[in-house]
Amino acid sequence: MFFDVSPTELLFIFLVALVVFGPRRLPEMAKKIASLVREIQSTAGTSSGASKKK
Repeated sequence: MFFDVSPTELLFIFLVALVVFGPRRLPEMAKKIASLVREIQSTAGTSSGASKKK
């Protein structure tokens, strides 16, 4: 799993985020985090692909 996080830990993180950000802002924050993760994965894939070509 991603960063070796168990489902119980993911649930705990979700509950903490729900308390901190509130139910109205949580979907917005999830979208921002997801786009950041996609961007990081894309950048990592691009840089690892470039290093493999050399």
